Amino acid sequence: RDPRAAAGLDEEALFERWQDLRSGYAQSKWVSERLLRAGSARGLPFAVYRPTHISGDSATAAGNDRDTWSLFVDACLRHRCVPDIE
Repeated sequence: RDPRAAAGLDEEALFERWQDLRSGYAQSKWVSERLLRAGSARGLPFAVYRPTHISGDSATAAGNDRDTWSLFVDACLRHRCVPDIE
């Protein structure tokens, strides 16, 4: 979640602040959402889904072992504990 959103900026205001985007992921997300909005202005329906955690391939189990979620799960397994959160 973008900390600027917590500061009271709505999604429209955040949408125009592309200059602050530092990562390639955030920049490509911004471009893709711009393209979706342009299509919407021309009558094309769209939906944006933002899943929280995506893990390995269902057939090969191949995944990104350096992403935050994988590192978190690995740490839990290594230390044989999990955080007490709801």
